[in-house]
Amino acid sequence: MNINEKLLKIQTELKAPKSKYNDYGNFKYRSCEDILEAVKPLLQQHKCTLYISDSVCEIGGRIYVEATVYFIDLEHPEVPQICVQAFAREPLSKKKMDEAQITGTASSYARKYALNGLFLIDDVKDPDTNEYKQEVEKKSDISVLDEYVTAEQCVKLEMLLKKAEVSTDKFCEAYKITIISELPAKQFDSAVKKIEATIKAKGDKKNV
Repeated sequence: MNINEKLLKIQTELKAPKSKYNDYGNFKYRSCEDILEAVKPLLQQHKCTLYISDSVCEIGGRIYVEATVYFIDLEHPEVPQICVQAFAREPLSKKKMDEAQITGTASSYARKYALNGLFLIDDVKDPDTNEYKQEVEKKSDISVLDEYVTAEQCVKLEMLLKKAEVSTDKFCEAYKITIISELPAKQFDSAVKKIEATIKAKGDKKNV
């Protein structure tokens, strides 16, 4: 089997149970460790391995952990590896956690997202899903999950602003925020439409 066929076999055979329980949301969920524990026997069976690395980057004035998972075929090491990346943002603060724990938590989430993408795992009712967010919002008018735009959304906004020749300071001033990453997630779509309208208007003027 080639590396893609091996990955397909593992994706099909992998069963990662949800061993963790969230008392507040009243649901079970799987962690990064659950996925790794479940996939190790399959990796050994198909003579493959994983390599996971983290890097830290700043987007829109906020710190993100970028996790990269490399899928390696040990029988054919000369074949290019398959890799998947994912981001998780560090919160500004979290009760009862020091800075090292905050970074570690972001790393675990980023690695989990990357593993989910590699092995086609669709989490339901996990802390990072909309279903979970809706359950939390039933108990509180304010959701601390997905409250702000994601790293990918920040990058998209910055690219659009550059194309529209609009400064980030002007954008932030318009939305009464200090940095792009503070933009509420619910305002992302409308912000994108406004910037795209600006880009189109400038393009129309140049064509006149």
